[in-house]
Amino acid sequence: MPFQEFDRRYRVQAAVLWAAVSPVSYDRYGQTLVSAPVEIKVRWLTCRREVLDSKGNTIALDAEAVVGQQIPVGSRMWFGSLSSWAGTGSGLPDKEVHEVKVYHETPDVKGRAVRRTVGLMRWHD
Repeated sequence: MPFQEFDRRYRVQAAVLWAAVSPVSYDRYGQTLVSAPVEIKVRWLTCRREVLDSKGNTIALDAEAVVGQQIPVGSRMWFGSLSSWAGTGSGLPDKEVHEVKVYHETPDVKGRAVRRTVGLMRWHD
């Protein structure tokens, strides 16, 4: 029996995803360019832990999400539905937006299903 996270029935929470454009490029302020927001189903876990990023630096993650698709490092995510996203210009701070810092894929023993997780750190504009 596969892990529960392999099955989309267990990813019932909504998150807004701004995927990093491929190949990764930056604006004139050094911020990663991202695509338009889309809503995806996730299993969001709020946690505090330290991991190594792709450059070997120790970073502190604020959350982890089990996702059903590949998500590039540098993308941004927000926990909630697209319809409830207040966004820019509403006067509300975007302090709950997270940036994808690490991405992991773990296949099951038989190689039939893949568990995809992303490590998230609060994004500071």
